[in-house]
Amino acid sequence: MARKAKAPSKLNVRLDGELRNQLEEAAAKNGTSLQTEIVVRLQRTFADDDQLIREVEEHSTRLVRLEEWRRLVDIGKPEQKHDKGTDTGRTRTIRTDQEGG
Repeated sequence: MARKAKAPSKLNVRLDGELRNQLEEAAAKNGTSLQTEIVVRLQRTFADDDQLIREVEEHSTRLVRLEEWRRLVDIGKPEQKHDKGTDTGRTRTIRTDQEGG
């Protein structure tokens, strides 16, 4: 269970040398302390997660709409069946009585 956020608390973390070097270089480049660089990067990951979730939900909504539109378009198309008498795998259109063919 996550602890309630109160005052800032100390957290000891072990980092491999390469990761620590990367963080120190980034902190120097950004003009911040190592502490600030780590906190900002962690906060950014949560914001990125939230943004990604919103984008996935938006894309899912779009996919549902596209599927609905595809079904509507398919309603107006003549039925197509595979012509088993050919090796080419072509399809042929079968006209229904409604089409007057």
